[in-house]
Amino acid sequence: MDSRFREAIRRFEQGRYLDAQGIFETLRHEAEGAEREFFQGWALLAAALFHRDRGNRTGAGRCFQRARSHWRALGPEHAGLDLDAVLRAVEKALDHEWDHPRFDPDRTGLADLDRRLSPQGRPGD
Repeated sequence: MDSRFREAIRRFEQGRYLDAQGIFETLRHEAEGAEREFFQGWALLAAALFHRDRGNRTGAGRCFQRARSHWRALGPEHAGLDLDAVLRAVEKALDHEWDHPRFDPDRTGLADLDRRLSPQGRPGD
């Protein structure tokens, strides 16, 4: 998996949704098939939270539902990540103003992703 993906997740967790969405969109344009659906889902989740932060609950809900539909075809897991856990975290955040989703790295698979992306097997390298 491209290291840009982990950077997008980092920005997403910091609440920098527009920045994260831009990276997800770049990755989507470079991808095909299931990977394209995967990154489209992430871009839509970022858009959902961006809309929520601006008080646009309708837009947030629509983006979230579209993200869910893109990921439905992928199943509950993709690229070692628990998509259902990610969706639950974002859905919970959508119900609270200014709450940024935090993903438990061990439950979602992000800890393994960090190890795969790091040359020495240590997150953050």
